[in-house]
Amino acid sequence: MWSEEKRIRGIFTGMSAGYIALGLVLMLWPQGAMNVICGVLGAAAVVLGVYKLFRYFTAQGVEVLFVNMSAGVVLLLVGLVLLIRPALLLGLLPILLGLLVVIDGTSRVRTALELRRVGYGAWGLELAFSALSVLLGVVLIANPMFSLNLATAFIGAVLCVDGIINLWDIFYVSRQIRNLRR
Repeated sequence: MWSEEKRIRGIFTGMSAGYIALGLVLMLWPQGAMNVICGVLGAAAVVLGVYKLFRYFTAQGVEVLFVNMSAGVVLLLVGLVLLIRPALLLGLLPILLGLLVVIDGTSRVRTALELRRVGYGAWGLELAFSALSVLLGVVLIANPMFSLNLATAFIGAVLCVDGIINLWDIFYVSRQIRNLRR
């Protein structure tokens, strides 16, 4: 049981550190970071699209599925658009990241409510942090088109704050839960 808990804590610590690192990169080099992200996603979509088309045209029997051809064409087109016109993704990215932050924040509401249920006195702080994450995510969703560099830096700041809150959850709240188990 403890090894599983440590493994999960390690995964979440790594994810939180990744949030913070990505957030810092987005804050310090917003335009360059966004162009790199679009290039990587575009290249990956092109490669996957070509692979799907290759599978469709070389498969035999049951493996010949129309979904491989249509998915290949869509991925190829999306990848080419990302490589040629990355600004299209840049308008959607704040909305997508905002959704992720809202989902993450709302999932932590349950943690706060569980802490309240087991009698942890500072459960309200966890609830406040969760509400802050949800609020920041909603701001990203509601205003996706304000200055792209400012939006990118803001996304970076939101990811940093969310990563720090997650680290706080991992270390402080899990320590409190262990103390309550004793």
